[in-house]
Amino acid sequence: MKTRDRILEKAQELFNKNGIGKVSVRSICEEVEISLGNFTYHFPDKHKIVIELYHKMISEIEAVKDKVSATTESIVYLLEYHRHIFMIQNSYKFVFLNTFELVNQSHEIKEAYLAHVQKEKMMMKQLLESYSKNGVIKQGTNLPFIDKLININLMVNSFWIIDAELHFKGGEKKKLLHYLALCCSMIEPYLTKRALEEYQSFFGAI
Repeated sequence: MKTRDRILEKAQELFNKNGIGKVSVRSICEEVEISLGNFTYHFPDKHKIVIELYHKMISEIEAVKDKVSATTESIVYLLEYHRHIFMIQNSYKFVFLNTFELVNQSHEIKEAYLAHVQKEKMMMKQLLESYSKNGVIKQGTNLPFIDKLININLMVNSFWIIDAELHFKGGEKKKLLHYLALCCSMIEPYLTKRALEEYQSFFGAI
């Protein structure tokens, strides 16, 4: 692994474990076993690492669309999509524990955050509208409600890690399953009988 990648990997690990504020450039250098000069050859400061890791996380999240088999005829796509997203978010939990601070201190991160949220809203709206047409969501579920559902879903996606850090007691697998089920449960009452069976089968298998 190249030195630059090792720095990013170790910084991500330390940020997740100790928080951004408690991790110094020196501590990263010690963990990677490189000199300060070697560090500054790749990154001028810790802030640049945070920005690069943020962009890396967004790229991984957006790549999920290509990993999960897309279909607008099964609720499983939405569930699998969220499962992958939650795993990625958990591996970058320092971002979500410091979101307000990051978007206010970095214009670059703020712009990337807002652009990503907008993309997610558009993708979710198109998917849920297709679900409504294809018998996944019950007939009569109106579009204004779908917009509200999307906004609530995005809020849960953005802040579940904070809740988990404060309240959840249990292992990583149970934590992810708990919050995945909580997030996805908002759509459960509006699923058709077939979609509800798929939904229950999905959670019964993981």
